[in-house]
Amino acid sequence: SLIIIIPVILMAVTGIIYYTQLVSYDNDLTAEVKSGVTIRRNAVGIPQIEVSSEQDIYFALGYLHAQDRLALMEYYRAIANGTVTELIGEKGKILDKLARVIGFSRNARKLAEKLEKNRGKNPGNKPYDFIKAYTNGINLAKNEGLYTSIVGKEWGMLDVIKILLLREWSN
Repeated sequence: SLIIIIPVILMAVTGIIYYTQLVSYDNDLTAEVKSGVTIRRNAVGIPQIEVSSEQDIYFALGYLHAQDRLALMEYYRAIANGTVTELIGEKGKILDKLARVIGFSRNARKLAEKLEKNRGKNPGNKPYDFIKAYTNGINLAKNEGLYTSIVGKEWGMLDVIKILLLREWSN
């Protein structure tokens, strides 16, 4: 009798854990978008995005990136910011030094200043507006229930530019 009860209990516990850990992508988004964003996922989870403006596609892309890969994004952000030791301890010191020597933060600030300056000359500056929309999407997904356990500051333009510089450098 005990031989039957133990496997049944294990299967029940496994089933409960499995179903409580499933990620639900079904929700209604309340966000500042220009003309509306619809995101649907097919049976295997591949997103399909419908938008009416260029800016909204970047918002949706930021939202989806964070929804699917926020932990990885936070790791890249830590590398680019030179704060990996806060995540992984002493083993991250070499990456932190490398990030400071390469100057991801310094170069990102210069690029952000250029974008800001060009935005003043040309309202509707697309790169600036697209990065802002992208970070708004990231922050919306980050602040939803699924990722509230990931601590960290809100995402901003500098974070995105630093990661782009990191990716460019690593290629």
